[in-house]
Amino acid sequence: MGVVDNFKENKKRKKMEVNQALSDTENALRDFINFVLERKYGEKYIEHFGVSQDRLQKWEERKSEEAKKISSTAVEERLIYYSDFYDLKTIIRKNWAESTELRTTFEDLKKVEFYLDELDKYRNPDAHRRNFLPHQKDLINGICGEIRSRIIKFRSTEDTGESYFPRLEFIRNNIGNSWQFGQNKTIDTKQTLYVGDQIEFIITATDPEDMQLEYYCSVDSMFYPTNSFRINITESQIGKQASIQVGIKSPREYHAVQGNQLDDWITFLYTILPKRK
Repeated sequence: MGVVDNFKENKKRKKMEVNQALSDTENALRDFINFVLERKYGEKYIEHFGVSQDRLQKWEERKSEEAKKISSTAVEERLIYYSDFYDLKTIIRKNWAESTELRTTFEDLKKVEFYLDELDKYRNPDAHRRNFLPHQKDLINGICGEIRSRIIKFRSTEDTGESYFPRLEFIRNNIGNSWQFGQNKTIDTKQTLYVGDQIEFIITATDPEDMQLEYYCSVDSMFYPTNSFRINITESQIGKQASIQVGIKSPREYHAVQGNQLDDWITFLYTILPKRK
């Protein structure tokens, strides 16, 4: 690979990193808002989003379009996942006075509205088609880091009273299983898998100091550098209540549990049987 090719490859990689930061921040906000409002209002929490019926309809249309592209079991069921940054700004503004969690996490409504306005500029399709300038990359990464750090501090305090270790925010796979912050850390899927089946996991997680995380799966005892990976079910997993553990770790010397390489983890339970004949 020549100098020009290296330059183009680095440019492409940096753009992908910025787009990934935007996507991760958008999903972290969706998860956080969904958790806060669902806990406060229960099953009818969507009624408290404060967005128009037209926007809710648009989200439903996006969800239907997504279902046509991928397996229905892998479609994200939470409607807020089909929102945009400016929708999230509306929800935060509408719930600011009534939500202690929103106020303590973000502190300044005008500041968080400004942040979301800025990110929305770079999240739209036109922005994706052009390369980001250095100052734009710095701005995006700075805002994303600030928002995600605030969310992880809230969640860490909720869970342990600490804000040192990274936290899982959301996990889903391609066979219809998902976990979000606030749920039990062991999920009984009541599903049956077979040796040779393949599962893809997608993980959203945040580190309070924005360190690079590694992503773990107990099936192959591997750490992956990206938040999306596939694993193959093997004979060693056969069992009536077989567990598949998915987790994260930071590059710090110390982790959440002494003697454990992981900082946060979730366990999915399955019935795993020999390969079908």
